[in-house]
Amino acid sequence: MFKQPNPLRYSLIFALGCATTATAQEGTDQAPKSLDTLEVTATRGLDSLNVNPGAVTVVDRDAIDKQSSLGGNVGDILAKTVPGLSPSTHGLTSVAQTLRGRNLFVLIDGIPQTISLRDGLHSLNSIDPSSIERIEVIRGSNGVYGFGGTGGIINIITRKNEKGAPLYRTELNGGFSTEHIKDSEQFGLSQSVTGGSGAFDYQLRGSYEKRANVFDADGDRIPPDPNGQGGIADSREFDVLAKLGFDLDADKRLELTTSYYDIKQDTNYVLEAGVYGEQKTRAVKGDPGGEDQGTENLNVNLTYSDQQLFGDTSLGAQLYYRDYMTRFGYFATFYPGGGQSLTESERIGSRLDFETPFDVMSGAKLLWGLDTLMETTAQPLEDGRTFVPEMDQNSVAPFLQAELRLNPKWTVNAGVRYEKFWFEVDDYTTVFGADVEGGELEYSETVFNTGARYQVNDVWAATASFSQGFTVPEIGRTLRQPQQAHRWIRSALSHRWSTTTRLAPRPSGTAPILH
Repeated sequence: MFKQPNPLRYSLIFALGCATTATAQEGTDQAPKSLDTLEVTATRGLDSLNVNPGAVTVVDRDAIDKQSSLGGNVGDILAKTVPGLSPSTHGLTSVAQTLRGRNLFVLIDGIPQTISLRDGLHSLNSIDPSSIERIEVIRGSNGVYGFGGTGGIINIITRKNEKGAPLYRTELNGGFSTEHIKDSEQFGLSQSVTGGSGAFDYQLRGSYEKRANVFDADGDRIPPDPNGQGGIADSREFDVLAKLGFDLDADKRLELTTSYYDIKQDTNYVLEAGVYGEQKTRAVKGDPGGEDQGTENLNVNLTYSDQQLFGDTSLGAQLYYRDYMTRFGYFATFYPGGGQSLTESERIGSRLDFETPFDVMSGAKLLWGLDTLMETTAQPLEDGRTFVPEMDQNSVAPFLQAELRLNPKWTVNAGVRYEKFWFEVDDYTTVFGADVEGGELEYSETVFNTGARYQVNDVWAATASFSQGFTVPEIGRTLRQPQQAHRWIRSALSHRWSTTTRLAPRPSGTAPILH
């Protein structure tokens, strides 16, 4: 039978921090301040929180600090702060963590982290919370960043540079269970420096965290890998963020950002399945087999902005590179002879955003531009066998968004995006011994969005919106074991799309609400 929780068991967490500068509060009677309007970059420059008709949540730095001081990763933080987001798995994977029941589309500084061809569902937990300035969440289907955002967009914004004398900051954190002090120790160290003068600014930030085992309320060890997708117990984590910024003049800025994240799990415990009503699932001594599970994520981002490109039109340009790897657990029976797979993905992409204001009614602006992406993704086994073959996909997507303020109370917007894909895979032999002939495919889709907002007073507003997003079943999942009748790539994928969900947008609407 299950043991009753012991009220005398506790867990302790401590945190220490220091900085070279501090500001004292002079007295408690201060005049109220009006907060600046918060721009949401996940809407691609068109709306602030005061006019955006979508369901938006912004998790700021203070909320991130409070939640991360209790332990956990980005998935844990968002599960506690974002309405509509399902609970975290408390591991490396975000499997089953959905937004309004649908999949997430994750970005870091506008760089797509979600892998459409073969999503390992580790994209949400691929950066340390100490490197994050804020997290923007837009609920509902949305095609503004391309296909995949049927549940919503999560855009993670990294920490900003601060000009001035060098500001050094050191943070220590740790925790342990009072019942298993030695086996539950957690320790973290973060060091950063930021500063700059004149046109130049910079930032360098690094963190390290070591975690031991985690125990439940009964004092029993929780399996380190509860989902078979990797966990954060018995892990070591490194995170580095570097930024260089240069103001060419008052209107032009160039910024280079590099971030690297590495987490590995090295454990001597495995999961032992329980019996419903009699014995809970527990951790027992054992060798998981294979290499250590973990994730490596490298993002390189070059941005350029010009507030006066021509006339009143502004430009935002982005060129990015991403190199990603996730290693899954060892399976003795799933693959012939046993094996361990890893997802490898490499991306090069660009974005061009032009924003043009118009003196119409109470104000209007037009956002238009172009996105491009080249992606290569594969899922081999550690021994060299092919589980998911190397897939190449290129895409180009022009888009147009418009916003119109009819008067100080009414704001409406609408947009359209067209996306074209070119997919290619070579001949390959599956891990199960089937020969598959490669080939090429092309597909495309057009999605729309529209919305309106009525400002009732300074506190309440009514909003209504309709947006479309689209996705296709994971192509990589199809190719790893095509049916016997579909050993030719075009036949296999056409069959997959026709019997599950055709390449078409999945619309979602939001009824008018007050907030």
